[in-house]
Amino acid sequence: MSGRSKKFLEVQIAEVGDLTKIIKKIYPVVREGYLIFVKPDSNNEKGGIVLQQMSEDKNIYVDMRLESKYFDPFTCTDKQMRIGIDFKNFFTVLNLIKDNVPVNMYMRHNSTDTLYVRSVEDRPVKIDFILIKIDDQQIPKMSLDGRCRFKINRNEFRSICSELNGISDKVMITATNDTMTFNVTSKEIGVIEKSMDVTYMGKNTVNVDGEFDVSKILSFIDYIKKEKETEIIMDKDFPLVLLFDIPNLGTMKVSFSPIDSN
Repeated sequence: MSGRSKKFLEVQIAEVGDLTKIIKKIYPVVREGYLIFVKPDSNNEKGGIVLQQMSEDKNIYVDMRLESKYFDPFTCTDKQMRIGIDFKNFFTVLNLIKDNVPVNMYMRHNSTDTLYVRSVEDRPVKIDFILIKIDDQQIPKMSLDGRCRFKINRNEFRSICSELNGISDKVMITATNDTMTFNVTSKEIGVIEKSMDVTYMGKNTVNVDGEFDVSKILSFIDYIKKEKETEIIMDKDFPLVLLFDIPNLGTMKVSFSPIDSN
């Protein structure tokens, strides 16, 4: 291999469009962050690609986990490896490639500041993507233990948030065992209340609330497939957490801080 060093990281995705779409949702919230590549091991450790990052204003926390089983190959010589990514630029790169085309990404020992991105087709798109250095940050872990978990209808939740967002971006959301209520106060209009059915996934009686910027929630719930049920986690004075699947890739949890705790 004259002039080339051995690859120490290599992943390939069957259709890049699935990755492009989720990066498009992430970069307006998290402009820069680490992608952590986790090597699968013999102890049933799934391995994959992890992003755990807070927005610059510390109001949104993104926890994305892409499972190694969706990549072929998925090769990482270290147990864990992290690379600094500018996600807006990464989206620009991925968006140059047609959604249904496979993409191979790899790194070499002699160029650890570069992620090589190659479309797998007759006339491949070839990009040598520059990685960035990021100051180390203490990223809090997202603990969901003991939190109130609800199943909701994605379409109805999105519809109500969208309607009320046209009046005010601040919406008080209250959840009980079977109902989620949305309240908006407007100087021009007055007080508006809408509600929807939900399913509480616990056994005790609950009543939790918080005021949230629904414009930020809408940016992520739009990604969830229509007609799908999804899960929301709420507790008084805690962030609202949206849980959903990333088609053909893995899962994501996005946490939104209440407005009064900012």
